[in-house]
Amino acid sequence: MKLFQTSFEHGSYRDKVSNAFGVNTNGIFHKGEKGLAWYNDGTIGNDIALVSSITLSRSAATIEVWFRADAGFGTGDRWLLGYTSGGDSFLGFDATGDLALEGDGGNLWLDYSKTNFVKDTWYHLLSVADGGTVKNYLNGVLIDTTTPGDDVTFQYIGNYSAGNRQFFGYIAKVLFDDEPYTEKQRSKAYERFLNAPLLGSELYPKQMPEFKATDLSNVPNLVAAYNMIPSSGEVLTDISGSGNNGVVNGPIQNLSGLVFDGVGDYIDLNFQNTLTTGDFTFLARVKKNVTGAFQTIFSNRNSASSGYQFRIQNDETISLSIGATALLSTADTPLRNYFDVVFRRSGTDVEIWLDGVNISSGTNANSMANGVNDQIGRRWSTHRLNGEIGDAKIFNRAFTDQEITDYHNQFAKRVVLNRIPSIYDPVGNVPFGMISGTGTYVVDEITTQDSVLKELDIGVL
Repeated sequence: MKLFQTSFEHGSYRDKVSNAFGVNTNGIFHKGEKGLAWYNDGTIGNDIALVSSITLSRSAATIEVWFRADAGFGTGDRWLLGYTSGGDSFLGFDATGDLALEGDGGNLWLDYSKTNFVKDTWYHLLSVADGGTVKNYLNGVLIDTTTPGDDVTFQYIGNYSAGNRQFFGYIAKVLFDDEPYTEKQRSKAYERFLNAPLLGSELYPKQMPEFKATDLSNVPNLVAAYNMIPSSGEVLTDISGSGNNGVVNGPIQNLSGLVFDGVGDYIDLNFQNTLTTGDFTFLARVKKNVTGAFQTIFSNRNSASSGYQFRIQNDETISLSIGATALLSTADTPLRNYFDVVFRRSGTDVEIWLDGVNISSGTNANSMANGVNDQIGRRWSTHRLNGEIGDAKIFNRAFTDQEITDYHNQFAKRVVLNRIPSIYDPVGNVPFGMISGTGTYVVDEITTQDSVLKELDIGVL
């Protein structure tokens, strides 16, 4: 089972397994040759502190690291991974310049000569522990086999807690697994490394999106629209043309949108909505990364019953609250999969839609006005979102059912099913595309040379 994997996302570090954010002490996030990597210029004290220490057993474990050293061969200890003291586990170049992986009690998992390393060159290291024997692979080749008497424990990337054995160079990936990789898994891991494009890797399959000011000024009744790509620094431009630019307080950008850590992150939309008691439609593309917590999507509340809040409940459902009146849904929101949600009011009728389906209806004539700015990702310093938002729009009119359906369908996942039998697939049922998660999938089903467009609703796979 994978225990830990780095995700260096636009100036931050996140464990892709637990989704927890670690602490970067200096160091630079850089679009290097193997993707978005963490770069340490050798400054004393630079490191990334994991949320908690991770111990890997010599009986069953895999460690994978992508790195490029810019200096440090034979010039002192330069560690890729470390723990709390100089006598604890480490992976890196020791004082003699050899690449070493040392266990908790000083037994070596790996000892490899410095003469085989070249400055400014990317390397793929894989250490596989199985039944007390550790096999180490460098760029796909077995370089060392050991039988250490110790386990290893790590909590720092690029250094250790005392801060004076800093690595000098790039680290693009760190992975810990409590199972030994098979030969096939080892081959695939190195293949991913080799195929990592110049501005991407499996961490970042392609270059980060750049802001483009899409002109939505002619869309009727559009109050604000955000594509979740900051235009510069902390500015989230309102692409509706209304000038309701947001201020990004903490969320970081990935390929899908903005990532919220559930602790301090939110977006201040820097305007007070004027919808009051009138019609509205709020639309958002959302992903949650935790369960059992209240998580706000839109809100302008600063007390328990003022203004409005649209949020995910701690039982995974969705609520629409205006004033002291709340509308609750019964449908659960998925974990770690994007879903789209729509909050609509027409007259006094209010509704919640999830992935193109009306999941709750009621009435609410209360005013949304509250005298404070609208926000995304929190309500008055609490109930923060731990997840992502890929799109957000606010209209001062009620969408039709068809418009809500159209909004959902623009995010539908697309796959192709080949129903034409062949010598490779006698049944003719090979998916050309990936089906994962829940929601609506637009399917091109090929039964003849012509394509027939269909739609499928798929549950958890």
